[in-house]
Amino acid sequence: MMYFNISKFPSILKKGFTEDGINFPSNIEFEYEEILAYRKITRDDFKDCTITKNDFKSYAELNKPKPRGMRHPSSYYSCSLNTSLDVIRTMFKFPGKTKGIAVGYIKKVHGPKLGPNSDSHVDWWLYENAEPEKEFNFLEGGIEHV
Repeated sequence: MMYFNISKFPSILKKGFTEDGINFPSNIEFEYEEILAYRKITRDDFKDCTITKNDFKSYAELNKPKPRGMRHPSSYYSCSLNTSLDVIRTMFKFPGKTKGIAVGYIKKVHGPKLGPNSDSHVDWWLYENAEPEKEFNFLEGGIEHV
């Protein structure tokens, strides 16, 4: 059985554990070396490319439906990233007018992670007071389709 301090996590994840009965995968990592990763970001206008905490919200925090084929129920509460720039570009059909990519480091100080797995995907469960935006910078985006 895994023990961790649930009070470090946002209320939506606490609710997932207490009311929805989710748990972390058994191979989650609380201790790990930092990992370079890419995160899809969305903007109506890329004049201001400042990365914010809002760029790291989970499906649960955005109140989006659970995607089909989700590997683990707790993934709904995680921030998804990718360690392959080529994979993220292909997955989200870059370039695109409202699509962008941020690049930075996944660090244990901001929360536990799972992955990267075989398709270079990483689930990152952010702590309530995490500031992942301080680790990431705008890389590219806002390109019109040709």
